[in-house]
Amino acid sequence: MFTRATLSLPLAALVALYSTTVYGQQPVPLDRITLPPGFSVDIYAQGLSNPRSMALSPNGTLFVGTRIRPQAIARGDPDSGLVYALLDRDNDQRADEVIRIDAGLNVPNGVAFRDGALYVAEINRILRYDGIESRLDNPP
Repeated sequence: MFTRATLSLPLAALVALYSTTVYGQQPVPLDRITLPPGFSVDIYAQGLSNPRSMALSPNGTLFVGTRIRPQAIARGDPDSGLVYALLDRDNDQRADEVIRIDAGLNVPNGVAFRDGALYVAEINRILRYDGIESRLDNPP
């Protein structure tokens, strides 16, 4: 029997995504989330712009694709169509660093990770970023 448990990283990240999408930079009312006895929830990352989909690499990098609003497309907003990499370097279940992998994409509505490559689905194409984890500071 478990005496204490925590939510998995993707679900914890989902709470963070919820917080930035719905509440912006305001505090998230975590106490309003109902969980089974013995479970807990916390914020993994904050400050992402319109997060939508996630993929976790075997090395623990959480990749996040964003949605874009039609108004942002029309304006050419540089903070639209983003893909992020979130790193938890000290393994404390909180992102220590948020890296912008790409921007200006056409609704990057899906992300996947396989064999060292990040795949990002846009409305009109699929992008592949080979060896992405070794190139986070200078994405291909």
